[in-house]
Amino acid sequence: MVVIRMVTRGVAALGLGLVAAVGDTGTASADVSITPTQAVRGDAAELTLRVTGDRDGAYTRQIELRFPAETPIAEVYPMSVPDWAPKITNRAVDQPLNGVHHGTTTQVVSAITWLRVTPAGPSDTAELRVSLGPLPDTDRLPLGVVQTYSDGTVVDWTAVPGTGAAGRAAPVLTLVAPDAAQAPAADDAPEAAPAEGSRLDGGLLGGIAFGVVLGAVLVLLLRRRREEPAPPAGAPAAPEPPAETDDTAPGEAADAPAPGEPAAERVPATASRRAWRLRE
Repeated sequence: MVVIRMVTRGVAALGLGLVAAVGDTGTASADVSITPTQAVRGDAAELTLRVTGDRDGAYTRQIELRFPAETPIAEVYPMSVPDWAPKITNRAVDQPLNGVHHGTTTQVVSAITWLRVTPAGPSDTAELRVSLGPLPDTDRLPLGVVQTYSDGTVVDWTAVPGTGAAGRAAPVLTLVAPDAAQAPAADDAPEAAPAEGSRLDGGLLGGIAFGVVLGAVLVLLLRRRREEPAPPAGAPAAPEPPAETDDTAPGEAADAPAPGEPAAERVPATASRRAWRLRE
């Protein structure tokens, strides 16, 4: 009994340690990203813009996606997604641009603004889709994002990486030449090895989980051992059932008929039954 109590307390302590380790993973942080991260110049593409929030007591109610003025795109269409309603802002360009579905145009999209039309769920994450093309003849396409919370807080993700601009970095779509389209995209590249701290955390959690499982198995084995009574010493073994034998043992004569009764003639039996026939 004492052993079981000690094991149970140890398992409970390991379980609490596991919960604490899992819970201490840090709070969610705001982030903005696009997928895929690579496309082909001159082609059309469909992008998914993912925006997460991190403000307690507030949620993201508006998201604005801005397209660079230096590299206009002839056709940009927001795709239908639940919970959000898009609003398109256009601007004029000096030189006509060739489109994907029609001839040329001098009106291009400068920004798309999505407004939340339903209450926010427990996860403040939005995934918005955009179809655009033909993609410009450039190495990369930075896409500025402006995130507005329900409490009025505005967060800009418009700093172009590599330019030294201050602020949060804007997501960038890398553009490659058509002959390089067969190269693996950045999304398909193997994941980087986890940092040493991540490896240690993973090993700690794995060890705690293993300890919990081992303790639970030990408790079950101890309880089963106590519940199964041992057979008393010197108890006789259970008798074995007698083997089936023929009605007439070898060497034993069959029952003789009584005086005055006709003799019975035995005929061959079928299966396990014997048939008898009287003589006239």
